[in-house]
Amino acid sequence: MIQRFIEVILINQQVKLRKILMSDVKELVVLCKNNKDFFRQFDFIAPKFESSGSAKQTIKSLIKREKKLEAVSYLIIEKNMIVGQVTVNKINWSESWADIGYWLAEQSIGRGLALMAVGSLLNYLHDSLKIQKIVATTAVSNFRSQKLLTKLGFTQAKLIRGAVLIHGKEIDDYEYVKLKRLI
Repeated sequence: MIQRFIEVILINQQVKLRKILMSDVKELVVLCKNNKDFFRQFDFIAPKFESSGSAKQTIKSLIKREKKLEAVSYLIIEKNMIVGQVTVNKINWSESWADIGYWLAEQSIGRGLALMAVGSLLNYLHDSLKIQKIVATTAVSNFRSQKLLTKLGFTQAKLIRGAVLIHGKEIDDYEYVKLKRLI
């Protein structure tokens, strides 16, 4: 098993993944305020970074879990600005699987950034960390995310009824799975 996670995953000259830091609080709060209306449909993003206090708590928790090798969170950085996040929410080392999540600011959608970022994270998980199975969930109504996961080789595995509660309404999710092909 690894001792720690890699700090930066370079994608190209303009885009990289960098582990989240406490010094990112201010920029994340501004990003979430600027995308507040867009993020309302994904209720789980904005509350985590809507204030300095909640952002500090979220980052502190992520860093604590990272030190235990339970999870790791990378910010998507484009031209030195935070535009999103990819997170390994849970890692089960003994069974070689991980659960991931991701989000992008509205102005960064539709330019291939999520495909590059999630794809790079998958390569790191499969090739460097030797994780065999990756799981991701997305809302039934989130067609862009479903298309992204399919492009990256995920297969829709199951429907999860009432997976999350957003604004008092139960939302169904699809669970997607990607297995590393053994050669």
